[in-house]
Amino acid sequence: MKRLKFYSKNNSNIIKHLPVTDSRGYFSRIYCLKEFKKKLNKKIVQINLVKTKKKGTIRGFHYQNNKYSEDKILVLLEGSIYDVFINMNKKSKNYLKVFKKKITSKKNEIIFIPRGYANAYQVLENNTKILYFTTNYYTPNQEKQFNPLSNFFKIKWPIKEIILSNKDKNSKNFSC
Repeated sequence: MKRLKFYSKNNSNIIKHLPVTDSRGYFSRIYCLKEFKKKLNKKIVQINLVKTKKKGTIRGFHYQNNKYSEDKILVLLEGSIYDVFINMNKKSKNYLKVFKKKITSKKNEIIFIPRGYANAYQVLENNTKILYFTTNYYTPNQEKQFNPLSNFFKIKWPIKEIILSNKDKNSKNFSC
C-alpha cells in the first residue's frame, strides 16, 4: 500500500505523507526507497535532524557544487517554515530563478529540493523540528553559501525580526 503521494506544484516537488490513524495516534511513512527511486530516482545517504528554538531564525543559503551537489528532502516534524530555493545551475534555463514555499507539519508535506539549488528557510514557529534527507554526503570544503539577506534576490522574509548564525551573517552577498 502506498503511503506517499508525489506531485509537482509551482516547479517544486511536493511529497505528501499519508498517515494511517486510529485511537492511539498515527503511523506515517516518510521515506520508501522503492517509491523514491521510482518517482525521483534518488537514494538517501544521510539524514539530519534540525531543531530551531526561535521563530524568525534563517538558515542558509547553502549548497554544494558538481559531484558534491545533493538533492534535499525536508520533512517538517513540528512547526512551519518559509523555504526559498534558488537554481544555481548556470546551464539551466531557470538559472537564478527563485522558488518559495511555506511548509507546515500540519499539512503532512515534504519538499524535494533538486541538486544544484541553494536553499534557505526561515522558521515561522518556535521549536520547529525538521528531518533533513540528502542524496550526497556533506563535504564542508565543497560547500558554497551566500548571505540570506542579500539584496540581489529581493527576498521578503515573513518575520522581520531575523536571527542569523555568525556563519550566515558573515557570508558574502550574492553577485553574478
